[in-house]
Amino acid sequence: MAGTFVTGHLSDRFGRRTAVWVGSILALPTGLMMALVPSFTTVLVMNFLVGVANTLTFVPIYSLMMECCPPNKRALISMSTSVPYAAAITALGGMSYLVRDWRYLLLLCTIPSALLLLFIWVMSESPRWLVQSGRGSEAACLLRRAAELNQAPPSPSLTLLYTHYQEGLWKVNDEETNESGFFQDMKECLCSPVMRTILLCSICNNFTNNMILLGILLNGHNFSSDYPREYVMGLGACHLVALLMSLVASQVVGRKVVVLGASLLISFLLLVNTLLPQEIQWLKWTLVLIAYFFTAISEEIALVYYVELMPTVVRSRGVTMVEVFGFAGELCVPFITDILSQHVWWGADAVYIAAGVLSGLSALPLPETKDQPLPDTIRDVEFRQKSTGPRWNILNFRCFQKDVER
Repeated sequence: MAGTFVTGHLSDRFGRRTAVWVGSILALPTGLMMALVPSFTTVLVMNFLVGVANTLTFVPIYSLMMECCPPNKRALISMSTSVPYAAAITALGGMSYLVRDWRYLLLLCTIPSALLLLFIWVMSESPRWLVQSGRGSEAACLLRRAAELNQAPPSPSLTLLYTHYQEGLWKVNDEETNESGFFQDMKECLCSPVMRTILLCSICNNFTNNMILLGILLNGHNFSSDYPREYVMGLGACHLVALLMSLVASQVVGRKVVVLGASLLISFLLLVNTLLPQEIQWLKWTLVLIAYFFTAISEEIALVYYVELMPTVVRSRGVTMVEVFGFAGELCVPFITDILSQHVWWGADAVYIAAGVLSGLSALPLPETKDQPLPDTIRDVEFRQKSTGPRWNILNFRCFQKDVER
């Protein structure tokens, strides 16, 4: 959660590649120290730094991927990068059975992060970020090099772009670059009714979705399973299948419908699970796994959705703001699972059911982004809302000052 406060600004101000580089440098030593230090306090500090490092790599690299691929390939690229995460969850159950010492288990989980240090040297910066930062000539050279590496002839538009930047004929307005400060950019976002709606709805969706996802993971003893390793492996397998279904669903019906429908279906499944008697354990466990399956689908598509909703000038900062509230939702889970359940046996289930309904309803005011170009400026977001989004905004009130002209 702490890493999100610096990740967005670092990524939007200094570049996606720079943020990933800093996170990669921080992840390996802190992970190794967490497994080797003798003091529990030091373990907690290292765990905190590992979380910061993971955030520094995840959000910028996700923005970089989405900004470098065409609209019809964004879902495929996003889902393919989530396969290792789901495979790791599945493998973790087996690894914890074979490796009982937690220090050795931490070492096994940390070693793969060393591979990121090797790949960072061949990673290129986002061309979109370069253009919005006033470094269009570098972006044109980068795209030209990519065309050569893929043995594809440069398109006429790329050739024209390259010529204009080389001759200094193409310039980006100062107000549409990343050179403005954090507070100025966020002030412009808050002064736009469309951006206010997008931010609030995305925050609400991620808060509730993360709460349900981690709640199912940590609430196994309340739901049904007495076998924690098998429970984790089952959830990981569900996540792998959910990735494939997410790809098909997002390409066929779009992001918005899937996020809304999956969230409401999760609430229905958890409601049925609550009403079933304890004697039917196998059916209760099956319903929980299916609910996790649809939660994973909603989570994967929502990650693509948040990136596509935000403009380039504040994309990483907007996504990290949404992620902050997602982590806040995860922080609520132990209180719901361990404290509320002790006082009211159905309390945790009721909270997660209500969270699913709220998660689905929060997607209603958002526009569909399937096969739509990524917006670069706040003006692009407002134009997209007028063209493809709902004809209403839940936050269509005047800003605390006159809306800035963009």
